[in-house]
Amino acid sequence: MLKAFATDTENRIASLAFGGIMILPLAEIFSRRFFGAAIPGSGSVAAVLTLWLGMLGGAIAARDGKLLTLATGEFLPKGVIGDIAHIVAATVGALISTVLALGGSALVRSDRMAGSEVTAGLPTWGDTRLTILGTDGYIEVRKNIDLAGREGGNHLFVADAKGVRYIDCSKVELPYGRQLIDDVLDRPETAMTQTHCFLATELALIAQEKATVVG
Repeated sequence: MLKAFATDTENRIASLAFGGIMILPLAEIFSRRFFGAAIPGSGSVAAVLTLWLGMLGGAIAARDGKLLTLATGEFLPKGVIGDIAHIVAATVGALISTVLALGGSALVRSDRMAGSEVTAGLPTWGDTRLTILGTDGYIEVRKNIDLAGREGGNHLFVADAKGVRYIDCSKVELPYGRQLIDDVLDRPETAMTQTHCFLATELALIAQEKATVVG
């Protein structure tokens, strides 16, 4: 009874991980398409689910005796030699699994110790900024935090001969992602024209071809 329950639990967890790997990208496409927004952390979640699926798949295959093997011990005749070969192979596999388990545990501990803050007192995971510097001034975007104390994210600062101006962009629509998906699916060329894309690619290839390696 207990073995049947454990087997069913393993199968269900593996099925949930597999379903999550399939559903997350579809949900991401749907969200970007109709809401113009991504699902936070979907890439990391999908990567973790993939690792879980690989681990659970290996465990289930071992449980059912269906692991693939290239060991020559499988081709040895039954008897003492074959038994010794299987014991050696199992020992090596156990050692490798132990090393991987210790490495995974160390990675989890390091992520946990890192926390969600870059430094003490900073109430976010980081300070992301984009600065565009020109001859007559510059523009700075503070994406997720303003150290000056304004709440929220998407802060825009413009500095030029007229002075420094602040623009709250937290409610400004960001259509580029949605328009780019539309360009890929329906070819309306709203985010970028194909001519512009081909020209940028051509210039990059020309620059790469004519570049001089220094050092």
